[in-house]
Amino acid sequence: MKNELFRFATIQSIFPLLKGVKNFFVFLLILSGVSVGLTFLTPLVYQVLIDRVIVEGEMSQFVWVAAGYLGILFATAVVSYLNNYCNNRLNNHLLFKVRNKILGDAFRKESLIRDQETVAEIKMNMEDDTNSLKDFLDKQVINYLILIVNFLVAGVLLFLISWPMALVAAITIPATLYFDYIVSMREKEVVERNRFNDQEMTSWFHTSLENWREIKALGLQRYEKKNYLKFLNKYAKNHTWMINFFVIRCLVIPWVKEKVVMQLLIYFIGGIFIIQGKLTIGMLLVFIQYYLIISNAIVTFSATNADLRAQIPILERIKNKLAIRIEPKTLRPTEKSNELSLNDVGFRYLEGGHKVLRDVNMTISKGDRIVIYGKSGEGKSTLIKLMAGILKPTTGEVCLSGIPIQGINEKYLYQKIGLVLQDTLLFDMSIAEYLYMISPKATQQEIESACKSALMYDFIMNLPDGFGTVIGENGTTLSGGQKQRLILAGQLLKGSDILILDEATNHLDQQSEDLIYEVLKQLDSDKIIIYITHRPSKVKFSNKHFLVEAGVVSEQQYQSYSEYVSVEQGRQLT
Repeated sequence: MKNELFRFATIQSIFPLLKGVKNFFVFLLILSGVSVGLTFLTPLVYQVLIDRVIVEGEMSQFVWVAAGYLGILFATAVVSYLNNYCNNRLNNHLLFKVRNKILGDAFRKESLIRDQETVAEIKMNMEDDTNSLKDFLDKQVINYLILIVNFLVAGVLLFLISWPMALVAAITIPATLYFDYIVSMREKEVVERNRFNDQEMTSWFHTSLENWREIKALGLQRYEKKNYLKFLNKYAKNHTWMINFFVIRCLVIPWVKEKVVMQLLIYFIGGIFIIQGKLTIGMLLVFIQYYLIISNAIVTFSATNADLRAQIPILERIKNKLAIRIEPKTLRPTEKSNELSLNDVGFRYLEGGHKVLRDVNMTISKGDRIVIYGKSGEGKSTLIKLMAGILKPTTGEVCLSGIPIQGINEKYLYQKIGLVLQDTLLFDMSIAEYLYMISPKATQQEIESACKSALMYDFIMNLPDGFGTVIGENGTTLSGGQKQRLILAGQLLKGSDILILDEATNHLDQQSEDLIYEVLKQLDSDKIIIYITHRPSKVKFSNKHFLVEAGVVSEQQYQSYSEYVSVEQGRQLT
């Protein structure tokens, strides 16, 4: 009963996701009914063949028998094809919807760290767990209904043919279900252990590949290999247990039942009934075929319930994911002031941990050129991620045009804000594809202009494939300076009202850096430019300067650029 309630609850959670393809679900139910009818027709054809054609010698019936048999084969093939087609449409639609929701929710969350959710766990949710949901739709819904219908129809027909033999055949049902239940409960534990091991191994593998240089430099190769062997050892043990359970459930129990019931009881008792004239040979054959149908239905029914028990932890995770409701942000500022303000903002990465920033109050207005500077590790990068809405303040709020940034529609927000971060991700694609991804409606002339402004155009044109050059995963074919210039070109192409640059020229030589500053200086006077640097004296276009020190942000007032340079050089010497 517990299984049935869980199955029904899971169907309820996934059924809304089938919007647009529910007609395929209905069609599958109809096809299932036709398939059941064809299953029960075949033994009747055999009965006519044996009783009428072979035993009674009515050869005129052979043509009808052959035509009926071929017709059933053809209909079965058509139903099978349509069934597979509808199943694929349903499964692909469901997998897309579920994976799209999990990925979308992951992006909409304020922080993965706060939910203690690892990259490996999200990957396992999207791939392995969702595949279990696909199996659920196949096995636990459509096929499960077919099993129930087969069981009921075959049971009624067995009793109509010979109720004494039907009672004998029914003896094995409770024993089969009981042993399957015991084995499946043990299998459930092993499946969960194996899934947890897979998750840990995926997380370890991801971290090891990301940090392979450090592992090599520290001589940790043997240690990492030992870790890998530990994961493989656990994997092998779990799969050994799973194979053992499979053999017991799917081979040993059915073999015992077949030898005892089929060969000893049914054949023996059926033979006696034929001698007594209570059955014909054809009727015995039909009884055996129907018994095989009900027997297979019981075995599959038991195995299906056992599989469900084993998959309950995985399906529970999917149900919990589907139950999450993260409402999309809808607010859009109506004013065009583009004023960015931070009001009593504080931030810490871990609850109860060190406060990285405290009581930050800043107002940045249209046309401001801001320099934020300070020593490494003081919180500069954290500050701009708060400004851009990437991080959510622990206390206080960040506002754009008077509206809290956490409630602003994200598509609108990142059209308004352009970011060049120290660790901006580059994908394995061509330069042109990257720039079109940033600004899909850009013209070739606009792309070339942005690349020229970012001092990237000449470099691109000297490449054999030009804008078609593939930059590799995370820009592995580019130097640090080239990556920064390409990212800057993308943000200039986007034309955001607010441009935030985090050490955006730290990989450039002095001449290139000065040229980039000149380009930034000539941008539209209404745009806000926020520049984070260790070397504030190099940034000549700024009109406001903020020092980040020990988590405190303070505005520094200067009468002239020369005073600014003098004070900052003195601060650095101190």
